[in-house]
Amino acid sequence: MDNGSFPSARRSGRAPISRLSVEIISQILKELQDIDPQAVTTARLVCRAFNDLATPLTYATVHINQAIISPSAASRFPQALRNIHIHTRHIVLRSGLDRNLVSHLLNKVQKLRSVRYICLPLLSERPGLTMPDLRWSFICNTGPTYDRWVPSDIYSLTSHDPARIKIHIEGLPIGALDGKHADLYRSVIPSNLLVSLETSMQLTATSEPPRLPCLKELLLESRGLEVFRYRGSGKKTRFYFGEGERRLPAFKELTLRSYEWTHGVEETACHWDFSRIRSLELVSVSVFNFLSSVCLADFAGLHTLRVDDSGADQVQNHHNISSQCRAAAVSILVHHLVRDHIHSLTSLEIITQFEHFPIDALLRHSTTLKDLVFRDQGAFSDDYLPSPTLRLNDLRKLARNMDHLQSLELDMDVLHHKNSTRFLVQLCKFKSLRRLTLNVPTVVDSESAGTESWYTRSASADHTSSYNRQANANRTDSAPDADEKCANKMFEILRRHKSISGTVTSVHVVEWDRVTIKVGGWQSLMVRRVGNEVWRALNKRVVFAKRCFVMERVQAASRPPGTGTGDDVKRDAGKNGEYGVGGDGKYVVREQRYVEMRLGRGHPWPR
Repeated sequence: MDNGSFPSARRSGRAPISRLSVEIISQILKELQDIDPQAVTTARLVCRAFNDLATPLTYATVHINQAIISPSAASRFPQALRNIHIHTRHIVLRSGLDRNLVSHLLNKVQKLRSVRYICLPLLSERPGLTMPDLRWSFICNTGPTYDRWVPSDIYSLTSHDPARIKIHIEGLPIGALDGKHADLYRSVIPSNLLVSLETSMQLTATSEPPRLPCLKELLLESRGLEVFRYRGSGKKTRFYFGEGERRLPAFKELTLRSYEWTHGVEETACHWDFSRIRSLELVSVSVFNFLSSVCLADFAGLHTLRVDDSGADQVQNHHNISSQCRAAAVSILVHHLVRDHIHSLTSLEIITQFEHFPIDALLRHSTTLKDLVFRDQGAFSDDYLPSPTLRLNDLRKLARNMDHLQSLELDMDVLHHKNSTRFLVQLCKFKSLRRLTLNVPTVVDSESAGTESWYTRSASADHTSSYNRQANANRTDSAPDADEKCANKMFEILRRHKSISGTVTSVHVVEWDRVTIKVGGWQSLMVRRVGNEVWRALNKRVVFAKRCFVMERVQAASRPPGTGTGDDVKRDAGKNGEYGVGGDGKYVVREQRYVEMRLGRGHPWPR
């Protein structure tokens, strides 16, 4: 390293990095920031030249907290504040922060372009409210003792032109707003600056579904709104349009969760505008009703599509068709949309019926698709019936054609699938696949839990295998369990054949970054399965139906990701590897924890 400039590589015989232009190195750092933001922060320590290039990227987006806006910050973090003042363009702050302190900081940010405002609930201490009274911080911003910063305070900034600042709002509590707060939107949200809005539904079991006229009026006034993410309660939560009302803004990104889509063709054409749509997510929404009422040609420019109507309420089925026929119709409509109307998808997540969704629709986007979740609606609906699994020939076609696919999630029935090993081997042949998620059933048989046999795997001469469900209710904590044994075997096959695929073929095949095996419908937030006395007994012996195992790649000279944190289950290092289960110096295997929602409790319990 020479006088703080780029490091030289003369001794190694390689071309010094100083030969690269500043623009190229800056672009490399920008790409690196998308992959690993922490790595860009570390790059500042290389030399002064790297520091000059990486610092603006590091401070481009800053999350504001009480420590940064406090009067003592100038003496505690002088350099950080100088960098914020000079380089920051995007501010992220939560509700409840002091108005004067936030405004004082924002006035000094020279390149401010956007503010992301996150609404959080707080325990109100306002006089006249009965304690405890759970309110939202901007709702309580009406008295002199509650002088908190809200998005409309952007107009009070003296050193910025408000018209040049974009406002993003997350967690807007639709369920907390009733008639007496109808004017709250207009008083705290500058609709002419709003470009992104995400709502949050907070309802109890006895709460009435909220009416949405205030939200609709806010959307109609926000003509520059590009991103709208709605979370509803499912029943009677929809927009009601009057004759002659304006159309909603032309969203670029639209997410509807638990929205009762009962709009007809004429109503949709009059009040919804999909001419600019680029990202669409429909979760717990009647996809059949939606696709039957829109013009599919409007979605030609989509790059992201997520479709899951498994949680859609039956009241949304106003066509009076059976659930089986409806599911088949949805699969056919989505297949038609993906194959014949959308030009180039980069991300696709669909839960459909394999028999009504041929993979030709996926191959239509083989040159652009990078992330794919392809699951069947009937997967693991019954513990004792085979679950639909993607056919081996179809998987082979996808592996041959999808050269750019980096992330994949599939279902795999390890209990009844006769070609399980071949299925895993074929997954290793995707050239660019780095992240894989497999949803599998538990191999613990709760009905035969009185036996003392274990899950076993029998492989035949042609390398096919069958998996048999067995269990051991009398297991001890030190004994391996059936699901863990199954997961470790799958990890072993995936590790070995990924390496083989890279050496046998002339085409470069990337290694795994992360492989996740979700057992029994595991989710990061869920209620534990305790359906009968057998499972209660197994739970006491630390045997659960829903679990998650993760294999992550260990970078050279670095600590394996996640180890030593509260999110992982640490295992015996001497027995199972240096870090976690099966650590071999290249990969680490761990069991992922989840947050358990206990019925009757007011808060989640980490498990």
